[in-house]
Amino acid sequence: MLILHESFGRLMNGATVSGLLVNSTTGKQTDVAVEIQGLKQLDSVHRWDLQVLKRSGGSGEAVPLEVEVRWEHSTPVLVIENQTLPSVGPFSCRAVVYNHSVIASWKTSEQRGTFSGSLDPSRKSFEGKHFVIERMGEATRDWWTGSDWSDNPIDAKWYDQEPFATLETDDETAHTIYYPNGLVDQ
Repeated sequence: MLILHESFGRLMNGATVSGLLVNSTTGKQTDVAVEIQGLKQLDSVHRWDLQVLKRSGGSGEAVPLEVEVRWEHSTPVLVIENQTLPSVGPFSCRAVVYNHSVIASWKTSEQRGTFSGSLDPSRKSFEGKHFVIERMGEATRDWWTGSDWSDNPIDAKWYDQEPFATLETDDETAHTIYYPNGLVDQ
């Protein structure tokens, strides 16, 4: 799994997304909160299984959705296309997640609207892998992939315990970096 996908999965698992849902058809505005109970990558690079629990006025059952995640650089764009939701019917949506904010446009067979809100990651999603091995030159920054160096942080290998960088890489310039949120700062 690419580091970008792993970071995305850890950011989203257990997160709460809350904000304002605007129904452009009826003009109604509703405060909404949902919890992402599970997110895992499927067999395709872009396909993910998303388990969503509606927290504000919901039934308490997680709704499974198959989501396509496309990337604009390091920003995920979630695509839901004609998924059937309980008591809603066919539902389509495009959502951009950036800097812990979510902006979305959605539609059903009879209505359409927008959503804007925030993403509050679960602290438990960051438990575990926090370490990567890096090396820096005068104008470069490389990440250890487990077998070689890459100038792309997406390729970095994550460690749950602090590795001894010079032994792991056989490179005297290598050093271990701790990222408390499990996400590479660029």
